[in-house]
Amino acid sequence: MDALYCHPVEFTKSPLLPSIVQAVLWSLALELENPLTAVLHFLRDLLAYAVDVPSAMESDVPDEIKNTIRGIISINGTALCCLLMSGMIFTFPRDCVTDGAGALMTLIEMDPQSSVAWIANSLNSLPAGNLSADECLRFNNQIREYFCPLKAITDS
Repeated sequence: MDALYCHPVEFTKSPLLPSIVQAVLWSLALELENPLTAVLHFLRDLLAYAVDVPSAMESDVPDEIKNTIRGIISINGTALCCLLMSGMIFTFPRDCVTDGAGALMTLIEMDPQSSVAWIANSLNSLPAGNLSADECLRFNNQIREYFCPLKAITDS
């Protein structure tokens, strides 16, 4: 986390960044509150650089950093969204759900259209019996209308 705050340009240029993101994905399966909280905070901080709101930066985030983070997240977006959604529903300790939701909201802010599609995919991949097809469609329509009003699903 310190590398991200103190040296964001070098951190995002590092050849280790893809491995770090993979470690984040693996860590989202943790069920221990303290390590999971640290991973979720790091993820939220990383995503914040893609939407230009990190508190550590005294000026705007350079486009180079935004584009690098958006690129690596778009490659891993489906898996990231599935892990966040299933974690918030099934495995995250109660105190980690708000951090998971915060990461998901920043992900949506970063790329609304892709994120809404990733959420729909995540809900569709839930085990049978957790969410009916009607509930899934209704939820998907609501988030799509809220975050991507021009791309709302009109058929039912």
